[in-house]
Amino acid sequence: MLSYPHVNKTKPNISVLSITVLLAAALCFFDFVLLNVAGGISQLGTGDIFNVINLMIRLVLVFLTTSGNLLVIIAGAVFAVISLSAPLGLVLSGYFRIFLYRQLKLYARFVDGVKNKFLSYFKITIILLVTMTVFSLLCILAVMPMFAALRLYNEHGGTYLYTFLLLAVFTVAVIYMVFSIIRIYFVNWYAKSIKPLTKEQQEEAREKTLSKNFFRAFRGFFCLDILFLTFQALLYICVNVLDVNEINSLAFDAGLYVADVAFKTSFIIMFLKFSFRTFLPINKA
Repeated sequence: MLSYPHVNKTKPNISVLSITVLLAAALCFFDFVLLNVAGGISQLGTGDIFNVINLMIRLVLVFLTTSGNLLVIIAGAVFAVISLSAPLGLVLSGYFRIFLYRQLKLYARFVDGVKNKFLSYFKITIILLVTMTVFSLLCILAVMPMFAALRLYNEHGGTYLYTFLLLAVFTVAVIYMVFSIIRIYFVNWYAKSIKPLTKEQQEEAREKTLSKNFFRAFRGFFCLDILFLTFQALLYICVNVLDVNEINSLAFDAGLYVADVAFKTSFIIMFLKFSFRTFLPINKA
């Protein structure tokens, strides 16, 4: 049975932890930018975030349906997908090699992962980005009835509130289920691209099929989603809602950033450990 030390160990190796902290720090930088943008958007117009989102969705739909923009959108999408897939494939192929093995030094492990898995991860990432682009566009169309019901409630009140709540619950549930299926499928694909070497390992990998592990993966990812969204909500409140004295604002923001990096480092490690334990043949002894 195949053994992956960093998946089995309670505490990750220092090389895994160091690389994960760097990745988390980069993610947290964009996280803070997005949180501040979201806070700024909520202050536009009437201050109603739902009306602002509704207006933005309408502007996106107008832009997408304008015939003169079609070629520009297609060309830009192709360029963006390829431009993102190459560095992501490079990082993932090296990082997963570092995460799963420890026989070689850090640099050697990264190079070995890139050499053997870059093309596989590059292909998977292209398909993932295309899938998520289409999924995002469909989500924009899916939420339009929900925001239409919200607008009716704001204008007329009454029973439109129940219509909005019903559509909101149904829409969010469907979107989350479709997103979960896509995520589980691609996590399985990324994990299975690390091919077992022996017949015993191949047999065990076949037993860990997507159908047999789907509900276990769904439950685990659902719990991780709740944890992640709870932290993000608290972070949004701290960044945009709390009234912090100007003198202490820099120290406060620095503290939030450190907390965000610490949380996302732990979250990435938990996510990867759970993913590999679910879809890879792991020696748990």
